[in-house]
Amino acid sequence: MIFIPAAGLGSRLGELTTHINKCMLKVGDVAAISHIIYSYPNEHEFLIATGHGGTLIRKYLKIMHPDKRLHYVDVEPYQGPGSSLLHTILQCKYKLQQPFVLNVCDSFVAYPIK
Repeated sequence: MIFIPAAGLGSRLGELTTHINKCMLKVGDVAAISHIIYSYPNEHEFLIATGHGGTLIRKYLKIMHPDKRLHYVDVEPYQGPGSSLLHTILQCKYKLQQPFVLNVCDSFVAYPIK
């Protein structure tokens, strides 16, 4: 399982993420989250934690990656007091009861992962 936490505001990116989640920012011709998904072999499942812009993320992934096994957890709160990466992981704990790779949505590689 590949775990992609994409719930937060991405506030360090300033105005770029006011209306869109940072995983949806384009890198080249596709959203950053697609680069992450493309870097893993087809047999992997993905757990995506959503919050800020979660509906758009789901719609995008349904269109761009209909053949992938994608699972979602909606994280609350995803901003303000109590929100953090640790909070997101704890919200997803019940789906992460197996070995998993944590791949944050602003970190990806330019080559396939085996």
